[in-house]
Amino acid sequence: MHPLPGFSFIRVPSRFMLLGVLAIAVLAATGFERLTDGLKPRRRHAAAVLAGVIIVAECLTTPLPAHRAYAVTIPAADRWLRSSPRPFVVAKLPADRFNERQHSTYMLHSMAYWQKTVHGHSGIRTAAHVNLYAALQHFPSEAALQALTSIGVTRVVLHADMYGRRNGISWLKPVYEDATARVYELEAPR
Repeated sequence: MHPLPGFSFIRVPSRFMLLGVLAIAVLAATGFERLTDGLKPRRRHAAAVLAGVIIVAECLTTPLPAHRAYAVTIPAADRWLRSSPRPFVVAKLPADRFNERQHSTYMLHSMAYWQKTVHGHSGIRTAAHVNLYAALQHFPSEAALQALTSIGVTRVVLHADMYGRRNGISWLKPVYEDATARVYELEAPR
């Protein structure tokens, strides 16, 4: 639905399924009324209570294990980005395409500077994200850099503590470095 006009602004289009569930509930109630139409009022009431118990039992959820809250330490590179000239669009590496926890951490850290980022998830993986993260597996290849510039990325944060050293390329201009991360300005060749 995302490519359809008007739907690109909706973060989670699958929420429209709630309208479908509501329609099914109305149909189920109509069906229940038809099935119990010939019953005496007392039996009909008992059938309604039984149906309600069955519905509640089916929808019953068990508590999920909770994780203890923890302090979030914003990396120095993200604190540096807070004071850098705006606007900018950030990509952080490494970017494992199937690691939602990593993307959540990157999103959490992006609150230090409140600028656009390529990281995030909402329950669906668009083809654009799958293709981008596939290209980023080979960073700093020319294909990865072209993928980043094509979507407007202007800064790349390379977490050296998770990534290791890679040979640079002329598109990357180092603008910040500390013991755990490096920030590059991304400039497409002219």
